[in-house]
Amino acid sequence: MVDITAETSIHDICLRLEELAKGHDDIFFLSFRADGESDAWQVLNASDGKKGTPLAEFSKLKDIVFTDTANQIRMTLMQYFKKQGFNPENGDGEIVVAYDGRTRTMHIIGVHNSNLGKAVGGLREKDYSTFDSMITDVLRLSRGMTYKAAAADTATGGGKGTRTAPKGVRTEANLSTGRICNFMNLGRDKRGIKHMVIAEDSNTTCNDVDEIDTICPDTACKSLQRGGTGNPSPITAIGVYHAAKAGAEFAFPDKTLKNKVVLLSGVGQVGYELAKNFIYNGVAKVICAEMSQERMDWVKKQFERMGKTDRITFMVYTKEELGSQKFLHDLANEIDIFAPCALGRSINDTNIHAIKGTRLKLICGAENNQLADEEKHGKLLQEMGIVYVPDYVANAGGLINAVQELNGRMFLLSEVVDHSKRIYDTTKKVLEMAHKEKIPTYLAANKLAESRFLKK
Repeated sequence: MVDITAETSIHDICLRLEELAKGHDDIFFLSFRADGESDAWQVLNASDGKKGTPLAEFSKLKDIVFTDTANQIRMTLMQYFKKQGFNPENGDGEIVVAYDGRTRTMHIIGVHNSNLGKAVGGLREKDYSTFDSMITDVLRLSRGMTYKAAAADTATGGGKGTRTAPKGVRTEANLSTGRICNFMNLGRDKRGIKHMVIAEDSNTTCNDVDEIDTICPDTACKSLQRGGTGNPSPITAIGVYHAAKAGAEFAFPDKTLKNKVVLLSGVGQVGYELAKNFIYNGVAKVICAEMSQERMDWVKKQFERMGKTDRITFMVYTKEELGSQKFLHDLANEIDIFAPCALGRSINDTNIHAIKGTRLKLICGAENNQLADEEKHGKLLQEMGIVYVPDYVANAGGLINAVQELNGRMFLLSEVVDHSKRIYDTTKKVLEMAHKEKIPTYLAANKLAESRFLKK
């Protein structure tokens, strides 16, 4: 049996919640907050999930130890909260770890800051190799959502959700997610702070959000049939394309995307839509790198139907090759623009020196956390003369789409598209600030965002 002490690892926290859940249908729930407070509950896995019984054995817990797998640094959660600016006021900055005994589903959900409005974040479903990597994703992505929302001026804050779920329990897992979010927001109500809102993300869909919404009203990206805004991928791609247009003005002598060669990694929903934006707006060629042959075949067939195969090529890499960014090593001297659209950390120690002095001059894509080490790699890109459009500035279109559902606002596609196109203006503002102040672009974007959410 795992013992809960003053400092307990995230691994042991998750194992203990799983142990407690054996033989139970209920949800075992821990909230740990940036003000140093925490509480744990056995939550009734029925109805709206707002009833729970305290778990006294977690009362000794003062901090959670984990490995930041992005940088391979062992640290405590309170150290990370302080370093990355999780809002301590009334326990706004928060990490929830919850295990559902019925579906054997583990959730980690986080809020970074809700000063500007409800904390909006997608629910990412993934088979994480460790609980450390799972909590690292939540911490990095929730912070990124705060900055994204502030830069895009959406009047929302930042959060993120992750879960691991066995096959065959999807609907029940979605209902469990709804109850966990309800109980989390019940605690936030008691502390007088704004709610967490769950949206779709990698490996979750509008249909999942529809099912979560039957339990929890704090959702976004529901299907059009349920009065939602639907799949945000096309809107995200529009925003990334306009960010790239702005980036081209700083990266190339002719200040345009015309006749450029783009390497696009990860041809998922957003990557596919972004490839269409590039092809239909005058780039010379798009090279798509993907590890799924099935997905690549589908995308290729769509471009055949459009009659647009003359300016697009497809390259399938193994998971290991994609992990090492082999395609970037192979193609850096053949491309002008790199558009990463996968699951993060595409610019890292493995490949950043390989692109130095090459033809590549602009990085602008849809994935979150493109720089494995924001400070280190952002500075190196500046020194190399490669224009990097900060990810959360470029990919804010999905958030812009999602927040239309909040507060009962009518969904107007024209308004969403117009707001997404304004990402061009935000990108120019960030790149102009970076040029004027001689600072990396990520730092300019952070300064812009912080000027908005920290003063509230």
